[in-house]
Amino acid sequence: MKAFEWIDRVKSECGLPSDYAAAKRLGISKQAISTYRAKGSTLDEDASIVVATTLGMPPAGVILDQAAERVKSPEVRATLLAEAKRLCILCLITKARQSAANFIARQRKRNYLPQLTTKCESV
Repeated sequence: MKAFEWIDRVKSECGLPSDYAAAKRLGISKQAISTYRAKGSTLDEDASIVVATTLGMPPAGVILDQAAERVKSPEVRATLLAEAKRLCILCLITKARQSAANFIARQRKRNYLPQLTTKCESV
């Protein structure tokens, strides 16, 4: 993804109305965001970490994605992008598992779900 696409994703997921708000949230300058949009430059490693953390992703995924945008070799780019996608998918699976666990815990707390036991109960 291009750097500005990562910025747009932060804006979307955080409900930010403008590039200025995104710049404040990420701790980068508005001019940097303008450069990402106008020149198509990539996020540096520090900005990649901040973006990933804001999105709740592993930083390595964004760092690898941006490194892939910078390289010239198609083979290296494909390898880096594949690894970045793998990391992002693993993050989504982990988030889904955590969300499901949180949902089940809330339902049990409200007595909507029975407590599960680890021992077999005789009928």
